[in-house]
Amino acid sequence: MNRYMSILASLLFSYVLHAQEYYFPERNAIWKQKSPREYSIDQGKLQAAIDFAEANEYSGSETLELPF
Repeated sequence: MNRYMSILASLLFSYVLHAQEYYFPERNAIWKQKSPREYSIDQGKLQAAIDFAEANEYSGSETLELPF
């Protein structure tokens, strides 16, 4: 039973991956812009996430190399 469920889950997962439309413009092309509303994104939640990210931005070194 577990085997059948994992096969079914794999098939559904692969279908979801192939159902997405890829968009990548040509070199030096102007990127398409869409508003959050076009993607049904809640503007209030988006702004809250942006505010949180800006308030908690890492202020240390931008280099992520480990010192040895």
